[in-house]
Amino acid sequence: MPFKRPSAAATAAALGPVDATSVPDAAARRALDARLDPDAFSRVPRVRRGDWLSEHEERGQSLKSYQRRSYRTEPHAYFTTCYMVPYGKFPPGCSPDLSALADIAAAFFGFPVVCTKPVRLREVSHGSRVGASGQTQLLLSDVYDHLRRVKLPRDAFARVAVTMTDLYPGEEWNFVYGQAVMTDGIGAYSFARFGPDEVFMGEGAAPAHTELSAADKTLLLRRSAKVLLHETTHVLGMRVRYLSGWLAPC
Repeated sequence: MPFKRPSAAATAAALGPVDATSVPDAAARRALDARLDPDAFSRVPRVRRGDWLSEHEERGQSLKSYQRRSYRTEPHAYFTTCYMVPYGKFPPGCSPDLSALADIAAAFFGFPVVCTKPVRLREVSHGSRVGASGQTQLLLSDVYDHLRRVKLPRDAFARVAVTMTDLYPGEEWNFVYGQAVMTDGIGAYSFARFGPDEVFMGEGAAPAHTELSAADKTLLLRRSAKVLLHETTHVLGMRVRYLSGWLAPC
């Protein structure tokens, strides 16, 4: 079924009543009260040929359907922190600043996001392969298996893997930016394709990467933050659509 952009009325219906009973948090109510303000949120753009939504059917999600989910990963009791686990090297001159990414995610979601010590790529290279451009690609299931075993502080409620190496979920796929497993509260995301001019960054890149300009570093950070926030919302149990131009500078 072709994707149809939701109207303002459909958006309001999906959110439902915004009152103290349905939305106890006052700050959340204020944010939802502005849901139809054209200056607050941009409308979903028209889908173009080749966009994710032109080739994959994505059902919408109302606030009520999210609240009714039988499983959701979210902070509770003493489990308050999401841990970001780097896999492989993040060279300062040609990779996003992990501290900045953690701060961005914490500000966006409203819970602590802590970056851990990095894990060597050899720990998750069992099913690795060489991609079409000569770059190393890690098999997502290898990353997930290791991520589940990483020892974290007791306050962890979610864990996400980040890497500068390309990812693929199976032989039939050429690559993915990232994926999440909502039932396990885990996700894995790659920033390898977010450099300028589609140049692969990070370990296993071919040809080898070079130091980025200040403008390109900003672009890389912005693109990396977008995929980190997008995929982490899936970890939290939300359906988020890929939009045309989602990697473009804003």
